[in-house]
Parts: sequence; C-alpha cells; structure tokens
Amino acid sequence: MRTITRAEPEFTDQERGLLLAYARYERNIGPHGQLLTEAMDPSADPNVPSPLRFIAGEPVRDWAEHARQVRIEKYQKENGEHADLRGLIFPVEKWQPPAKTPPVRGAHG
Repeated sequence: MRTITRAEPEFTDQERGLLLAYARYERNIGPHGQLLTEAMDPSADPNVPSPLRFIAGEPVRDWAEHARQVRIEKYQKENGEHADLRGLIFPVEKWQPPAKTPPVRGAHG
C-alpha cells in the first residue's frame, strides 16, 4: 500500500493576490509614509500652482532606531573607523526592567 501526502496550500489564491497587492503597495511608499508617485509628482513642487502639497510635521524620535545607531557607533569605535559594516544587522529588542515587587510584611506586621 502506498501513501500519498498532499500538502494543503499555505495561502488561497485570494490571499496570495492580497499579499502581492500589499507588497506592490509597500514598494511604492517612501520613507516619509507617502506614495512615491504623489511625492515625486511635479505638481507637488511648491513653485507650481497646484492643490497637491506636502507639509512636514515636527520631528519625532524613534527610540528603537536611536538605540540601533548608538550600537553601530559603539561597534565602529570598538573595531576601528574602517570597521566593515557591510551585511551587518544590528537587531533591536524591546527591554523593560523587571517590576519592583513590594516588600513582604511579616505575619505580625
């Protein structure tokens, strides 16, 4: 007797279509979160009369990225200014100090 095993597809055709559409969408988003087609549209030029404009908000600090950049600088100092960073990934983990536990009172306290 032979047994034939058929793996069930990980995604349906509809799910694959959605994933591909989302990947295409993500590729068209700039580092500022705007669609590149709009961000690079000549009518967005403030010197051109057009209703399309972009206004930058106040800067915000990305503390995870800050920690990553600090670690990269430390690595460079430890390994010399010509340290080869090509291909290196500096992962960032979320860390929280352990919660302080209240002191335990004695049975008579």
